[in-house]
Amino acid sequence: MQLKPHTKKTPHAWVDLALMILSIAISVFLAQTDAFQYIFSLINGFGFLGIIGIGFFFTSVFTVPPAIVALGQLSLIYPPVAVVLLGALGAVIGDYLLFRFVKDRISTDISYFLRNSTRYRRLMRLATQERFRYVALVFALFIIASPLPDETALTLLGVSHSRLRDVLIVMYIANALGVAVIVLAAQGIAAA
Repeated sequence: MQLKPHTKKTPHAWVDLALMILSIAISVFLAQTDAFQYIFSLINGFGFLGIIGIGFFFTSVFTVPPAIVALGQLSLIYPPVAVVLLGALGAVIGDYLLFRFVKDRISTDISYFLRNSTRYRRLMRLATQERFRYVALVFALFIIASPLPDETALTLLGVSHSRLRDVLIVMYIANALGVAVIVLAAQGIAAA
């Protein structure tokens, strides 16, 4: 199969798929070489800005584990409330960048691959309903707050065409809840 240049009829799905596979390979390589730990130790030196930087990495399935450890450690050095609020802000920045990618490109790519599927057409009709947007926002809140990959929630939000304001609010609340759980766990472990 030959790759075609991006046009309105043929989205860049194959290029996106190749880039996703490449990013997974690079992430696995970096994780095996302890590069993430080195990056996080550099970011820790920036104080409160470092908390935002660590929060930024609290978004992707590949960077969440070291970000959890770093946020827990930072909560023992800085005020826990500051770690929650600033870590959530950094996570929202990371989620927003992922969301822009998902909303603008992956939704189009998914529709390209599944364009002839009747189930997909039914799902897209459902996704355009106002009720579905609210359900998607609630599901996204739980997914983002949980250890599950944020990419899943962001894809759901992109497909549902939720309003950006609502998406950002859900992202911040969910990330703040997730970081708060980490901070509470770190505080509890340190007190034991």
